[in-house]
Amino acid sequence: MKNSFAKQNYLAFTGSFKRIDLRFFLILSLDILFYFIFVQLGNLFIKALERKAADVDLAQNFLGLNQQAAASLLSSVRGFFFYLIFLAILFLILIVIAWSIFKGMIWSVTAGKKFGLEFFKKFLLLNLIWLPAWFLLLLLAAIAIKPATAAIYLIVLSATAFYLTNILYPLFLKESRLNKIKEAFKIGIKKLHHFIIPYAVIVFLGYAISKAYGLIALNLSWYVFFGILLVFAAWARYYFFEIVNKISR
Repeated sequence: MKNSFAKQNYLAFTGSFKRIDLRFFLILSLDILFYFIFVQLGNLFIKALERKAADVDLAQNFLGLNQQAAASLLSSVRGFFFYLIFLAILFLILIVIAWSIFKGMIWSVTAGKKFGLEFFKKFLLLNLIWLPAWFLLLLLAAIAIKPATAAIYLIVLSATAFYLTNILYPLFLKESRLNKIKEAFKIGIKKLHHFIIPYAVIVFLGYAISKAYGLIALNLSWYVFFGILLVFAAWARYYFFEIVNKISR
């Protein structure tokens, strides 16, 4: 049993490298494009928020305002609050759409599958359920939990989301159905031991890369380190696919 388990992990590790070919550069290009769009959208929404905030004058002497001026200020604050909520929801929707396009293509290339309109629609629906659910959990943890322990909960939730997402996506590529969410939780909990060695390998390699970068690339731009992270993430995606593919048969 131990030999079989060790062999399975070894085959998953070596298989992740065997899958790498010229399409690896396509994956990197798609990842870079997604994060570029993410940053540009973020900048647009921040600028829109700043323009709206300029209409709200909070530097006034509240006690010196008459009833009409106070009502006008209250209306401006209320308008800004609803505008903030609207922008946040719109930003989340656009990011989910961009995520579904680019990450859908990336995972499809990783799995050697064709990315088509039918798959995209199903993948988008999955992400409209999956991603906002985790976002709300993180938001609730940040707001409702005491500041002293909120950071711990946020780290645990983020790690859990990352862990289950990298199980869910390979499963969804095999069969594009929403019930794969339930299967991802089932595999993630019942077969947790299958992921201990792979995650230990990923953490170790990630730590070694960061240390090596700190020693030999002190004067290089952070863009270089970001590029290294994308390469590492692209390989890890192959590794996750191999692991999930072997234990979900």
